[in-house]
Amino acid sequence: MRPTRLLTTFLGVVAATTAVRAQQPSPPQGSAATGPCATPDSVALRGLSRIPEGDVRADIGIQPKTTISGRVVTQALKNLYATNNFEANGTATCEIIGGKSVLVFNLTERRILSEVSVVGPEKVSSSSVKDRVDLLVGKPINPAQVAKDVARIDSLYQSEGYFLAKVTVDTVKDGAATTLVFRVEEGRRLAISGVQVEGNKALSASEIVGVMSTSPEGFFWWKKGEFDQDKFNEDISKSIPELYAAHGYIDMQVLKDTLIIDRAQGKALIRLTVQEGPQYRIGSFEVNGAKVFSSDQIALFYPFGPRSKTMGEAVKGIIGRGGTPKGIFDQSAWDAATDKVRDAYEDQGYIYATIAPVLERRKVGPDSVPTVDLRWEIDERTPAIINRVDILGNDVTTETCIRDQLFVVPGDVFNKQRFIDSYRNIANLGFFEQDMPVPETRPINDKGDIDLIFHVKEKRTGNVNFGASVGQGTGVGGFVGFDQPNLFGEC
Repeated sequence: MRPTRLLTTFLGVVAATTAVRAQQPSPPQGSAATGPCATPDSVALRGLSRIPEGDVRADIGIQPKTTISGRVVTQALKNLYATNNFEANGTATCEIIGGKSVLVFNLTERRILSEVSVVGPEKVSSSSVKDRVDLLVGKPINPAQVAKDVARIDSLYQSEGYFLAKVTVDTVKDGAATTLVFRVEEGRRLAISGVQVEGNKALSASEIVGVMSTSPEGFFWWKKGEFDQDKFNEDISKSIPELYAAHGYIDMQVLKDTLIIDRAQGKALIRLTVQEGPQYRIGSFEVNGAKVFSSDQIALFYPFGPRSKTMGEAVKGIIGRGGTPKGIFDQSAWDAATDKVRDAYEDQGYIYATIAPVLERRKVGPDSVPTVDLRWEIDERTPAIINRVDILGNDVTTETCIRDQLFVVPGDVFNKQRFIDSYRNIANLGFFEQDMPVPETRPINDKGDIDLIFHVKEKRTGNVNFGASVGQGTGVGGFVGFDQPNLFGEC
């Protein structure tokens, strides 16, 4: 006798008679089903080929002769989908076979991933694109994960400025084997048509755009205006804030950056919203912790000109905190001056000294003028003594030849300028490759003593010349010449 089907629904089991194949309305999911499959005599599985039946039954969790509801059947299907072994198109039906009620789960197994390939990348490396694919070979293919991987590849191209890239996925089936092919149409880089700035008053939009690496396309062919995400990030986090800080606006922020993309035209408009904040003027200045250098020597590095009192008094903090603010603060000048102080200490061997630039904001006078008091906090520590000077990589040039170019020797206090001059002298010999690595300074103890290591790579400089001639008679003449500027490595 042909089995009679009584249910074809995801959500529950419905009652019907065995005389006709009529479908009744589903009961509420939370209530028990009525009819033959309210308490099924058995549970059957269809569509299995590679997955053990016992595992599937355990995931379903429905035992024969137990009362079920629509909620129970729905949860059973959810449990199966959660294993990632089945497509989300399964059904649960009730059939009467031999007078017995059978709850049948009709399932479609997901195909196993055999291989992943990437086609189309040229401007971005194929390996970088493939690294964005998080699917595992030998596991069932999860469509949700495929969609995530497409989004990750799209994100990679956007970070490189290719907002017009398109990613599609083809499924290639060969028997039991399944290959996913990620096809990429890169398109071209997004072109910036313009930059709009909102919230700026102190500086014009042209001044702001002028310091940005991300500039709009121009009339000439070399002004392509191509968008580069890394450069744009640097514009937002560094270039624009540094411009404002050089004019005293050290609290300036880029509140919002928006990229309005016209995919049809392949162009975009950048819209920036800035908050400039107050403009700071210069207040007092002092130095703490300086011993190697005198106050007047340190004062020579101060970048904002003479004070109302002597520089020595200013360095010692004699100018009071209630003084009248002077010029506009320039963050770039202050940073450059700090670097010069740091270089001065390194030239004297204090390579581990720390020079911390401190800015203290306050408001001065009845008008509450925003002001910064400046201070260098110096921790000199101890000077570095040169323990060893090693030279590595010279397989032709003699050690003595190279050491004759050095201005640094063991036992000396480290001097940065002599260290740099030694490096230049070795490079100027002309016997080594021009891209010489920067020498190493390697600490050897907690007192700050160091080893210096110079790395060189020999450059082959020899030339061989030869020639031959035939006279009018039977004589043959010739010559062989060898030119080696660094013969025997003796310079």
